[in-house]
Amino acid sequence: MKKLIFCTLMTVLCSLPMSAQKRGQRLSPEEMVNKKVEQLDKVLTLTDSQEKSVRSLYTDFYSKTIKREERKTKMEELNKSIEALLTDEQKKAFTEWNSKKAQRTGKRN
Repeated sequence: MKKLIFCTLMTVLCSLPMSAQKRGQRLSPEEMVNKKVEQLDKVLTLTDSQEKSVRSLYTDFYSKTIKREERKTKMEELNKSIEALLTDEQKKAFTEWNSKKAQRTGKRN
């Protein structure tokens, strides 16, 4: 009987931390913007003016509610706008970063 109580108690105690973990929480638009700008700055070493412009573009993008059908075209427009701000070397790195990102996500359509 003691073993049964002990095993039950251990099972309950071990499962509590698992239930307390955050799962699938969505980031706020500001958090998504900050995350994207940090990622791009890390990959492209953006200048201050580029960073401000990219932050503005991402803020506009994430502040709007976009239907699933429109999301792909809007994302392509966003990428073209970002590319227009970059130098040739940064454009190559941005294109490479986007293709790696697409491979990681499985090229969702």
